[in-house]
Amino acid sequence: MYLELIGVDLDDPASIRGFVDIYGELGMRHGRAVSKRTFLAGFKLFSGQEVISNSLWEGRKAATTAAGLPEGAGETLDEFRWGVRCMRDLVSAWRVIQGELDPAAHHWEAPIWRLQGSLDEVPWEGRGAVTILESGLGDALEAFPPAIIANPDVPVFDDHWPFEIACLELFNHIVENAIYRRCENETCGRFFVRQRGRAEHGQYRTRGVKYCSAECAKQTAQRAYRRRKAQQGAPAVHP
Repeated sequence: MYLELIGVDLDDPASIRGFVDIYGELGMRHGRAVSKRTFLAGFKLFSGQEVISNSLWEGRKAATTAAGLPEGAGETLDEFRWGVRCMRDLVSAWRVIQGELDPAAHHWEAPIWRLQGSLDEVPWEGRGAVTILESGLGDALEAFPPAIIANPDVPVFDDHWPFEIACLELFNHIVENAIYRRCENETCGRFFVRQRGRAEHGQYRTRGVKYCSAECAKQTAQRAYRRRKAQQGAPAVHP
């Protein structure tokens, strides 16, 4: 889910709505904190988090008042966008640690970094990527203490917000030392670790795959077939 989240087009409300229709609001300001007003998931170890939190809270109050809803209800587009940008930077931090990204050349997205003062204070260098992961994942992972579930029918994740689950998924990939691939379907290009759609008994392919899903592989094959037919001057008929 977290790799789908970072692929959401934040300038397209339909793209955001498509994600929310499946997974629900992210829960960037949720009830695990003592105060909903002051707590916002994200990079709380860095200065600027409180400024952003208060600004987003005021935006939510204004939106709910205008809509005639209880104060603080729901989640605003700005809060959702904050969550996506945080998650993108968390994934980028992990890619820096893996040696995939140059932290100085990469575009970091969360607006909190613009509140850090001079660029020398922005935490890219040294162990900065580790600190970014510590700050961004810490609170979310507290929602998942070790537990023994005796009843297999108990819905384990029903009480967790999508942002928390997304952080847990990233954490599991970090522990696994998973390698990101980019889908080679020319109309997709999303990051993936395991190919979806061809699993048997819960097993997913992680090596020797070019596409994030069986559907992307099928689309590419059909596109290549149509192009070959067009070059041969014959009508393209799906096999």
